[in-house]
Amino acid sequence: AAIDAGVERVLVISSDKACVEWSAPVSLADGTSRPIGQMDTCWTDVLTIRDGTVAPARLTAWYKNRLAGRKIIWVSYAGATQWSGRPTGVRVTEDHLMLTTAGWKSAGELSEEDRLVLAEFAPNARQRALLIGTLLGDAHISKPKGKGQRAHLKIGHAASQREWLECKLRGLGGLVHGELATNFRVKHQAFHLVGFRTALIWDELRLSFYQNGRKVVPLDLVQEAINTDMQVFLTAWFLDDGCHVPGRVGRQRSSARLATHGFTETEVKELARLLIVQGFDCWPYPCRLGKKTYWELRFSVDGSARLFAVVARGTPP
Repeated sequence: AAIDAGVERVLVISSDKACVEWSAPVSLADGTSRPIGQMDTCWTDVLTIRDGTVAPARLTAWYKNRLAGRKIIWVSYAGATQWSGRPTGVRVTEDHLMLTTAGWKSAGELSEEDRLVLAEFAPNARQRALLIGTLLGDAHISKPKGKGQRAHLKIGHAASQREWLECKLRGLGGLVHGELATNFRVKHQAFHLVGFRTALIWDELRLSFYQNGRKVVPLDLVQEAINTDMQVFLTAWFLDDGCHVPGRVGRQRSSARLATHGFTETEVKELARLLIVQGFDCWPYPCRLGKKTYWELRFSVDGSARLFAVVARGTPP
């Protein structure tokens, strides 16, 4: 079940006499959906909530009810997709139960302060830490193609790093993505790419990670990832953008670097500050290529040893 996999948002339509409009989609057990008005046969398996988990259940009957004086309420949510310039949503009777993060409420009791449980997938806390780490690294959230459309996540690696890409996909289990595409070449190098289905979570993360056409460092999300699961966060980030620098024979232990070349000096300094607080001795270092200066994070041998120890525990065998 999705909740068992750590996915926080799922669709539930559950009531005996409260009503939804003809076009309201019902999630089927096979992953598709169908308007409730087309559910003209019984004995169809649909998704429902049972004992706090999402599970298939057999539809045995359905009914057409009269309004009997009840009001019809339009329910939508912030970030909903749009159709003909209008947010998508559902029309329900005022007594129809809607699942929120605070429990079940009738539609008539809902306010803008409520958070609905949706059909859309969303990462759990550890998956968010992994996503934040890989978004500091190689992952990319595409820009929506048009008004009312949504962003989606893309993760790609060189063919030689396929094992790491597949590891990340397992860690993001429950978040719907397409097949792994292997017919790409980047700078004459075989490249593997996977795209995730559009969802509200990618819109939200894109707002945090992209400003004025470039990727930025959302310090609040970085702090969130550190607090939630620093091991997962640092492992994802380092295996995407880190490197191991061997020490000089007999003179120095090895050290670590993080390629933060796409970020500004100020952003890299702030990343260093957050890591230093966690005991990782590091500093921003200017790398000059031609007339341009890029900034990367470099770690002392002691800071590197601590970083390697954390990443080693988070790296699958």
